[in-house]
Amino acid sequence: MGQYHRLINYTKREIVIPHKVGDGLKLWEWSDLGMLRAMQALLAVSNGRGGGDLLNYKTVVGRWAGDKIAIVGDYAEKGDLPWAKTKDPNYMFDKEGGLKDGWTDISEEVSVYLQEICEYSFKDLDGWRQRVMKGEEVASRMSPDMVVSK
Repeated sequence: MGQYHRLINYTKREIVIPHKVGDGLKLWEWSDLGMLRAMQALLAVSNGRGGGDLLNYKTVVGRWAGDKIAIVGDYAEKGDLPWAKTKDPNYMFDKEGGLKDGWTDISEEVSVYLQEICEYSFKDLDGWRQRVMKGEEVASRMSPDMVVSK
């Protein structure tokens, strides 16, 4: 099946879930319009001081600058994060996979920002979000590269 990853801020006790911003949960499924753009915005330090900077959305851009951040898979083990030696890297999740008290999922706030700057919207397909670019129709979630028949 593979390992599922999340973007975690251990300093602020916040998390971004990939499928809530239109990406898959496997690390190679993260895209420049989803999780990679989210990281760019969250980690920006000097945004707004020159041309080519991100649209200033103060609750997202720079929010995690300087914090202890990690991309953590569900197969992570104790010792994977040297500065958190005594804790399981996924200690913020309960046995059912929900967030424990004190942790916040900021995926929705990040997805609102991404929709604004990347000019797309989301279509919910079977509990997963698919990006729809302005002026495009929703494509099926999967399409075959090749069809073999007799």
